[in-house]
Amino acid sequence: MQANFFCKTGALAGANYEIGEHATIGRGQDNTVVLTDDVVSTSHARIAFDSAAAGYYLEDLGSTNGTRLDGVPVSGRQRLGDLHVVTFGEQHDFIFVIPPDEGRQRESAERLEQRRQEPVAQPVEPATRYEPPPRLTCRRWAHNRNPGRTSPRQPNRRGPRKTACPWTRLHRRRWSRPRGMSLPPRSMSRRSVFSRSRRRPPPPDRR
Repeated sequence: MQANFFCKTGALAGANYEIGEHATIGRGQDNTVVLTDDVVSTSHARIAFDSAAAGYYLEDLGSTNGTRLDGVPVSGRQRLGDLHVVTFGEQHDFIFVIPPDEGRQRESAERLEQRRQEPVAQPVEPATRYEPPPRLTCRRWAHNRNPGRTSPRQPNRRGPRKTACPWTRLHRRRWSRPRGMSLPPRSMSRRSVFSRSRRRPPPPDRR
């Protein structure tokens, strides 16, 4: 397993370091990556490969100014991924690069480990075909008021019944034409006919 540690800022900007199974960073000359700066401790941090987890881990060795991973202070062991930015003493930025083949192996190992930890799935029961319930038909039974009547009742075309006052009924009854009686001519008004019908006969001649 091998990764690259590319320096982005600081006195070693542009330098590229190969990280194998184990690497240390600090101001001391016995470190893998030597940073001659007062803000960096003698033994500042360590990068190690964990074969069980199939990945690299970053650990701060109790430095004075601390170590940051993507801007977050490192406490304990932190997993390193591809293109993660590691900062030492708030001035030296390094980019951790995992080769494509190594990244694929690590991802495949992680997926294999996840599959091992997943519980065994229970057997699935065969699906049953859904059958809808029978459709219920609803009929409306009309109430027949006349059992002997088979034909439907015709609608009333005469419209609503009109009610008249008693005086109008009396007037119609008085001027209604009886059977066998002809109507008066149009020149004669109802008033003249009415007045003639009640005209008194002339008094008899007493001579």
